[in-house]
Amino acid sequence: MGFWDTVCSIGSAIVSGISSACKAIGGAIMDGIGKLAGAILPHIGTLSSILNIIGQIAGLFNKDDNVEDLGAAMRQSNKKPEDFDSINAYIDYLKSEIKAGNINLNEEKTDIQKAVDTALGSGLTIKALDEKYSLKTSAEFWNFTAKKVDEGKLDATDVNSLLKTASEKKIDVNDVANYVDDKKLESGASKSEISAFIKESFKEANPSLSDDDVTSKFNTLVRKD
Repeated sequence: MGFWDTVCSIGSAIVSGISSACKAIGGAIMDGIGKLAGAILPHIGTLSSILNIIGQIAGLFNKDDNVEDLGAAMRQSNKKPEDFDSINAYIDYLKSEIKAGNINLNEEKTDIQKAVDTALGSGLTIKALDEKYSLKTSAEFWNFTAKKVDEGKLDATDVNSLLKTASEKKIDVNDVANYVDDKKLESGASKSEISAFIKESFKEANPSLSDDDVTSKFNTLVRKD
């Protein structure tokens, strides 16, 4: 059994650890991050990998930054998100604390502690991406993307392009999951608008794709298998 498989078997203990950490850090923003972190926990292995890459693409992370270290810094620092003008400013502070050696990244961790840090950092990174792209992504969207990455139908570059294109086109990116899963489109957009948006984001992610390649990739995404 791999580490992230083990995580799924001790989920309640991790959720409790997330809750305790959020209370210790304090603030309403951390309450929201804690709820999000708990909701994405079933897919945290895949999502943390995706978010580490998207964080770099979006300019939030440097090459050596990662969500687990960010979570550790959140626990160990003496400031909370509300102490800053933005989530991204808070992340910059946490990164500076790590760089200054004020965060112990070599502490011995149990599997639960490792998962708590990874979930906290992932939740914070999602909130930072929402802020950067002026979006309100849901846990359901992120769990959907994790499943599609696991199925080989999306990668981190595709997911970032969905976020970026949704921001530019004023599309509710959560409707991507609703569209693919044949659920009601909550934003009121038409199915043709969402399908066109998905195809455009694929092209944006990889401009070398031909129109046929984009259509094939789209059909693979929506295929039920």
